[in-house]
Amino acid sequence: MLSIRRMTFEDLDDVIGIENSVFGNPWSRTAFESILNHDCFVLIDGEKIAGYICCICVLDECSISNVAITPGSQGKGFGNWLMKSMMQNMKEHGINVFYLEVRRSNERALFLYEKLGFRWLAIRKNYYINPQEDAIVMAYAFDPGFFRQTTWTADEGL
Repeated sequence: MLSIRRMTFEDLDDVIGIENSVFGNPWSRTAFESILNHDCFVLIDGEKIAGYICCICVLDECSISNVAITPGSQGKGFGNWLMKSMMQNMKEHGINVFYLEVRRSNERALFLYEKLGFRWLAIRKNYYINPQEDAIVMAYAFDPGFFRQTTWTADEGL
C-alpha cells in the first residue's frame, strides 16, 4: 500500500541513497536539509521509502524542485501516484499552479508530466550539468485560463 508523509531528517539517508542512484549530479545532504522546512514528502511503499518530492510554494504557486522514484520502483505508476497525490494536497492548501524543469532527454519524466497535464513553457539552455543538457520548463494549472496566449508587438515591450 502506498502512502505519503512529510520528509524528516531521519529520512535523509534513504532519500540521499535514492538521489545518488537516480541522478548524475545529485543534491547534497546540505541541499536536502535546507529545503526540509518547505514542502518535502516521501512516498512509502509498505514500510520503505520508494520516492520523494520537494517543493517550494509561495502564495498560490508551487515550484517542484526535486522528485525521484527508486530505480526498482520505476515503471509501476509510483511517480504518477506521488505527483497526483502531492498536487491534490497542495490544491487543498490553495496552490493553483505548479512549475518544474526536466532534462530534455528524460523521456519517461516528460511523458509522465505531459500525461498529468503539464505543458511546455520554455527551454533553459545548458541548465543541467553532468552531462550538460537543456531543461524543459513545464507548468500545470488547475485553471486552464492560465495558459491563454498573449502577444505583444515589439514596440510594446514585455
